[in-house]
Amino acid sequence: MPPSAHLVAWERFMAYAGAVSGLADKASGEIAAAFTQALSEGQDVRALEAHLASAIDAAVAKHGAAAAQEAVRLMEEYLPGLLGAAPDYAAYDNVNAARSQRQAASALALMPAGGPDAVAARLAEAVGRYVRNASRETVIRTAERNGLRWARVPTGSYTCGFCIMLASRGFVYRSQASAGGLGGWHSHCNCQVIASNDTDNLLLEGYDPDRLYEAYTDAAATIGSTDPKRIGKELELRTVEWIRFGQPAEVEYDKKRKKLYESECDSIDVLSEGHGIPLTVLKEDRGAKANIDLMIHGELWEEKSPAGSTRPSVFATLVKTVSKWDRLGLSTPVRLVYSNRRGTRDDGTVLGEVANMMRELGIAEVLFIQKDGSIRRLK
Repeated sequence: MPPSAHLVAWERFMAYAGAVSGLADKASGEIAAAFTQALSEGQDVRALEAHLASAIDAAVAKHGAAAAQEAVRLMEEYLPGLLGAAPDYAAYDNVNAARSQRQAASALALMPAGGPDAVAARLAEAVGRYVRNASRETVIRTAERNGLRWARVPTGSYTCGFCIMLASRGFVYRSQASAGGLGGWHSHCNCQVIASNDTDNLLLEGYDPDRLYEAYTDAAATIGSTDPKRIGKELELRTVEWIRFGQPAEVEYDKKRKKLYESECDSIDVLSEGHGIPLTVLKEDRGAKANIDLMIHGELWEEKSPAGSTRPSVFATLVKTVSKWDRLGLSTPVRLVYSNRRGTRDDGTVLGEVANMMRELGIAEVLFIQKDGSIRRLK
């Protein structure tokens, strides 16, 4: 039977991810409470370290085992039909006494500089990660035992660029080593794992690695970099719905769209629909010395779509933008959406001129819209 006959609903997968996150949060709360209680009892450092190591083991054993069972329950719903036989499950609670001892010592080392809050935060972060890893490792080990592949699936409201890149590969991983093992799961990582023999990525409804790759490459092209950390920062500026499903970002119109120029509407559509950047079109104050067009992520942006693009006209456009900030007495950085869609010269030439002129004029940032609708972020 083809994998598409055994689709896992996105809602079911998110319920699973939510259950695991809830267990991780409970474990984090318990270890923080254990530390606070032990600290109030005035234990010396050595006794406190031993107490915390034991508390870490207890929290992970309890909630890690429960997270592993959540993973098994999910796999029980689809793997037997997919394989045509009963799978060999590999529940894993992720308890590691030596690691717990090291983590307790490492957290307590933060006490002199960061105080109790820093220690509690480090412990909570680590224990939460261990519990989430119990569910992930259960799926990975089950996949290994049954000759399956597994895929990484983002589930939270924000996913870092590195995780998006890994998730965009689909069902290609066969072992811990092929994906960096548990070391690939950073603190607060919201990615989960699903196992399948499906290399066409049809198993999980709503999981589209090709779409994730498109979002990742779009962000990389925007900043002109292959650095996952920088790409991740750019992806933070895009909506989750756009990253995962290509859905347009929301646009709030404080100034009605019908009152905008066609070129302004085009720039707004390119940013929101083409690149998932949410924005607000600001209301015009006719009594003001000048008006700024847009608000993007809480920052003021001017929009310009000049029809002519001679070098002097490019310079004039940038000067007019800066003059608005001067007339309004704004101390915030000058930011500009510059569209070359109506320009008569090629993107590369105009882009280079804008990059040089913005430094000369003190413009902090430019989103340059190219003729094909792609964008470049200049700083």
